[in-house]
Amino acid sequence: MTQERKFGLFLLLWCVQSIITACFTELYSDEAYYWMYSRFPDWGYFDHPPGVAIVIWLGSWLGKTEIAVRIITILLMTTTLWLIYRLVKPRHIVPFCLTLFSFLSFHLMGFVSLPDTPFFFFSIVFMIAYRKFLEQESLAHQVLLGVAAALMLYSKYHGVLVILFVVLSNPRLLLNYRFYVAGLCGVLLFLPHLWWQFSHNFPSLQYHLVDRAASQYKISQTLDYTFGNLPYHGGLISVALFITALYYKPRDRWEKALKWNLYGTYLFFFFITFRGQYIEPNWTIFATFPMVYLGYRQVENVRWFNTYKVGAGVFAAILLLLKVHLMFPLVDIPKDRVWDFHLSKQFARQVEGIVQNNMIVANDYQTASLLNFYTHKDYYIPSLNINGRANQYSIWALDAIVCDADIAYVNNHLEGPLAEGRMHKTQHVTLLNDVTSLKSIQLHNTSLTVSDSVISLGIEAAYRYPQPCRFTDTLWLEFRLYGEGSVIATEKLPFANLVDGNLSLEAYTYHIPKTPSQQVSRVSVRILSDKLGGGNNDYLMIGME
Repeated sequence: MTQERKFGLFLLLWCVQSIITACFTELYSDEAYYWMYSRFPDWGYFDHPPGVAIVIWLGSWLGKTEIAVRIITILLMTTTLWLIYRLVKPRHIVPFCLTLFSFLSFHLMGFVSLPDTPFFFFSIVFMIAYRKFLEQESLAHQVLLGVAAALMLYSKYHGVLVILFVVLSNPRLLLNYRFYVAGLCGVLLFLPHLWWQFSHNFPSLQYHLVDRAASQYKISQTLDYTFGNLPYHGGLISVALFITALYYKPRDRWEKALKWNLYGTYLFFFFITFRGQYIEPNWTIFATFPMVYLGYRQVENVRWFNTYKVGAGVFAAILLLLKVHLMFPLVDIPKDRVWDFHLSKQFARQVEGIVQNNMIVANDYQTASLLNFYTHKDYYIPSLNINGRANQYSIWALDAIVCDADIAYVNNHLEGPLAEGRMHKTQHVTLLNDVTSLKSIQLHNTSLTVSDSVISLGIEAAYRYPQPCRFTDTLWLEFRLYGEGSVIATEKLPFANLVDGNLSLEAYTYHIPKTPSQQVSRVSVRILSDKLGGGNNDYLMIGME
């Protein structure tokens, strides 16, 4: 049997086992969230560009099933492995197949519908386009490079790093007008998403560049990344390839770009940890391609290649066992992530058994998305985001239906009957009457006066949604005073704009005490609810200038 046929058989087996895994596991919470993306097609979303939504939407002809959500992802990853094979051109096909099978990240991208799979695919397509551009700088190759760059960025913003390290590996590109033609082509294709960001006040930039790095630095952030990220991808196999790739001597500018992307990516995120941010393992996913390309080509020439082959076989066997465990949990281990892929159907059934005639409303976006997928309601279940971070549900107006409504509130902070969900975690289903979403109120600042001892703010309230709603609730305004980027004081005052359950459209003045020594740069205001047990993430930000 030829090498081509052997690898073709491997791809067939890979595709089949991915389909089987997709059929015997439930949606991961992020998958359900991205499935919700696909229900509302747009040029952008709070957390990501629209690539993952398109991937899921393309499979929707198979219905509302796990395999429908995942089928295009499975085909994309299978095609990606074929591209890697064509580029690496391994001399020893069996160890190469075992190497690919040893990567946990490949298995996850192989059936879980996340932005990483289309990003991984199009980043390799971008590198192929770059190779063709280096071979011949024709107009067709310029356009191909620009299109590939745009598709990569439409999948995930990390594509910026791929482009950056390509340029750093070959700075003369900056003197080549043909490279700018490719860049212009990519920018033009990416303009719809840029316009979406602009029209929504750049929520993705705010979240990824500011909000996610808002915590204080901890040494554990750097240590977890340094010693955990690389082994996450492929255990000792990825460590061996990473080290071996150091000794590979690039033969041309294209392979040099791969080396810059491999080590540049890991160094970049190493320094990012010092901003007070934990690095998700999948953020370095593109680096696995140059790791396999450079590392495997080099490892075939080392004296300990036979030892490597044994190691690849061992780790491939471990991954096969883990895949079985993922589908049919062999043991119940506390905090085992396999439970992320089970119990959501059971959770949805338990919630439906508690709600009576009340409308189901979730508090967080993961729960709302899973319930939307695994229940069959004639409305989309909203997320109220009480005490939670902003997300795509903060942009959608799904909570407009929570207007003086009787709800079954699925949450973690109020009392109520319990329902067991993913990871064996329980949530309360609290039955509440006459509830109106806090997001239905929009706050405006009308005046500002600052003295040494008090900040006086004029606050006007209006209904955000067309229908006016009553509030049979005690509402408050929470004011946070910021100085040099951190909160220096918090004040909670009764919401004077609420009169007999209705919003008064007049402006009311609120007086927030401060000390003369406090240098306040800005103030944030949000609404708190006694009935819902907290406040939403819809902040009104007021600068002091």
